[in-house]
Amino acid sequence: MMQRLHPWHVTVLTLLLGMLVEGAALFLLLHQPWLGIRVAPDVASGFVQVKAAAAGSPAAGVVSAGVVLTTIQQGQVQVPLTQTLFLPAFFSKTHADYQAYLANQTTIHRVLSNGSPVVLRDNQGRDYAVMPAQTTPLSALPSGFWVFSGIFMLVPLVGAFVWGYRRGEVATRALLMGSIGHYIFFMLGTLHLSKELAFSGGSAEWLALLEVMSLNVYILAFNVLFAKYPNPVIQNNRVFYVLGAISLVLILNFQFAWVDLPIHNFLWQSFPPFMMALVFSYQQVRSSRADPINRTIARITQFSIIFPFLPIMFLYVLPLLLNMQPLVSQDMSRVLGSVVFVGLGIATLRYRLFEVEQWWFKVWLWLLGGILVGVIDIVLVGLLHTSHVYSLGFAVIVAGFVYFPLRQWLLGKLMPLDSQSVQDFLPTFSALMGSAVSREAFGQRWQMALSTRFQPLHITRQPQALAAATLAENGLHLDVPNLYGDASLRLTGKQQGMRLFGRADLKTVASLLAIARIASNASDTRQQAVLMERTRIMRDLHDTVGAKLLTLSHTLPTPRHRQAAQESLQTLRDIINLTLHKAPFLLGEYLADWRAETVERTEAAGVQLHWWVDPALEGLELRPGQMVELLLFVRDTTRRLLQSPAVAQLDVHCERVGDQLNLSVRAADNPQLTATCTLNFT
Repeated sequence: MMQRLHPWHVTVLTLLLGMLVEGAALFLLLHQPWLGIRVAPDVASGFVQVKAAAAGSPAAGVVSAGVVLTTIQQGQVQVPLTQTLFLPAFFSKTHADYQAYLANQTTIHRVLSNGSPVVLRDNQGRDYAVMPAQTTPLSALPSGFWVFSGIFMLVPLVGAFVWGYRRGEVATRALLMGSIGHYIFFMLGTLHLSKELAFSGGSAEWLALLEVMSLNVYILAFNVLFAKYPNPVIQNNRVFYVLGAISLVLILNFQFAWVDLPIHNFLWQSFPPFMMALVFSYQQVRSSRADPINRTIARITQFSIIFPFLPIMFLYVLPLLLNMQPLVSQDMSRVLGSVVFVGLGIATLRYRLFEVEQWWFKVWLWLLGGILVGVIDIVLVGLLHTSHVYSLGFAVIVAGFVYFPLRQWLLGKLMPLDSQSVQDFLPTFSALMGSAVSREAFGQRWQMALSTRFQPLHITRQPQALAAATLAENGLHLDVPNLYGDASLRLTGKQQGMRLFGRADLKTVASLLAIARIASNASDTRQQAVLMERTRIMRDLHDTVGAKLLTLSHTLPTPRHRQAAQESLQTLRDIINLTLHKAPFLLGEYLADWRAETVERTEAAGVQLHWWVDPALEGLELRPGQMVELLLFVRDTTRRLLQSPAVAQLDVHCERVGDQLNLSVRAADNPQLTATCTLNFT
């Protein structure tokens, strides 16, 4: 059915649900008897303390702020006003405690609503007679009711928004159902805290039942979310039916009081599901190790449950279950309970994961540091009864000498690339780029520098040009311009797929790219100057030495000498041509020219020629200096061997051996007449 609903319809329905809950809460609060006092638990006495008496209320001028009230009485009826009045009903340890809570609520509500005055007694034995009003004015509702109502209303709206963008997924449906359960649960808690003293027994019982039901829906939906997203760590859905059945049994046991559970009734509705969600979140992180995006999502969801609920469970719920004073306020626990949806919404929407991935670990360390200080303080004060001053000082010392060094060490070990600044990488970067002499070499060195700095799984070349580096697929890819702006490179999986790329990496690439382009432009300028000077020198050689060789080729008396002069002139021209060439040479083209030249010489000398070239070398590119070396070797060796007596056949072999090129020329009938030229072509 939800698939057929438009996202706006779900949002509107969520708002209508919120309005319905808010309206019901207002109706219930406004139709309660009213004394006009605002009380809060008093930790020292165990009773309640008057925080304020509203102007114009029945208690105005009768009861003053700061008074600790111990009982409310009317005739022979007397009920203690303990701080348990403001604890949720489901926190009752046993069913008998729950029934006693309901009985107190019923009695207090009856004496307030029967139209007779009531007597409030304080811890000094003083009595205050007050005539309750039968309804509560709207202005008397505490500001916290409006604040928390607005905060909690945002939670189901987040769930509806996320579901609207990613419909059809188990995770978003679970998030929506969990957010609705969370809203109802915490709104009932807000209603409970906003009452003056008591609801009627029937109202209190229904509110407690609804609170337990919404809590179980909320927890079950969260466990489904953690078990199914981003990876299905639980394949058999029967597990969730079993969890649902257990939740139903706990709800029925709460309502019908079948049996008291060991230790504490509420313990079994809170800690086991919380520990199960922790196990699911841990399994999610483990199963996402090979996928940086899912691993980031798993970390966010894990942090989303631990950051709010760890303090709630151990600093608020556990002390209450052990009949101890909570270490955090109830308002703080309610706010923390809503923070979880911020992380889950980001993780489920996959919104800007590359930014979240950057700070999740640092926030983890911050959380652990705060818990460390708090635990030390609790142990020293609560168990060893140490002075607050000494315990706090010791906690700070431990944090300074243990936590902070450990934090820096962990950051360096687990996030090494993030701790390395551009300045730290510059020596390595300079060594890589400094050995490049051509545009092609600079392009290769730029790719090597990116690989060294970011350690990606792989780098692929893309034809599209980029003006600046960009992130793709939530930080899985980093698209980087090449040095000359005519293509780009895509880096996939930072730190061998362990991390996502982030905004800091964009800044790093921009800085390195600027430096690399400066180096490349400087090299181009230097190469241009060298080429201009080389061109001038070569032209001078051609005009002077070449002219003299040309003259000698016409004036020398013997044909042999004239031929030698002509060959020298041709060699000079070839060297000048090769030296002034900018681009790399294809070996196959020049080998064909040299073969034709060698064929003419061997035919003129009556010698057979066997010329063999490895086909894999046809497309090999060589630098001008290497081409000149090969040219001189072929001509000089061929001339020398052809001048040797009794040479009937020349064998020329050109092959690749590893990273080397071997060019050999030998006389087939005289193996001793062999010469080899070896070049490194890498």
